Amino acid sequence: MEKVSVAIAEDHPLMRNAIKDIISQTSFLKILFEVSNGVELLNEIEKNKLQPDIVLIDYFMPLLNGLETTKRLRKAYPMVKILVFSNLDEKNAIKNLFYFGINGFLSKKARSFPIEKAINEIIEAGFFLNEYYQKIDLKVNKQKIVFAGNILLTEKEYEFIQLSVSGNKYKEIGNKMFVSIKTIENYRDSIYEKLNIKSREELVKFAIKAGIVDI
Repeated sequence: MEKVSVAIAEDHPLMRNAIKDIISQTSFLKILFEVSNGVELLNEIEKNKLQPDIVLIDYFMPLLNGLETTKRLRKAYPMVKILVFSNLDEKNAIKNLFYFGINGFLSKKARSFPIEKAINEIIEAGFFLNEYYQKIDLKVNKQKIVFAGNILLTEKEYEFIQLSVSGNKYKEIGNKMFVSIKTIENYRDSIYEKLNIKSREELVKFAIKAGIVDI
């Protein structure tokens, strides 16, 4: 039986080594490569043509977080399975990961961290059917609805938040989203009303809590 190839993207060396130890002791798995962030993961696959069967991704990574890495993997390598693990506990932010294409989620805060079981279920059934999977409705149109905390945002509003909290000025955001400043202001006003906030500082706090950006 050919072994399942695994790639690991985790920026904390101790955690990465712990995952490697688990995988190395599992007979049906082999480590293809390990990296410290999403950018390195995508570069490694493209550069060396090493497409893993499954990738294990930490959510909070520098340069490219788990959600953005998932989006790029789904677009470029749709057959790759994705297992995300994190301290993230905002339930709808976790739902959002599933809507963008992950196959399973493991909490670092849980008493157990069953990587072997999770990978086995993903390979066999397509998803790791734990409590996080059970709480989602995969019939939701992931292209039109984005969950952030308990708030429903449009794709454009979600994109605006990402660009805004990264320090871009409204003119720069408009250029990147290919819309006018007036449209950008409309996105801002809609988001502020939904979130009941009045400033960019409050928006940053929300984005961190909801898992939209890294801390």
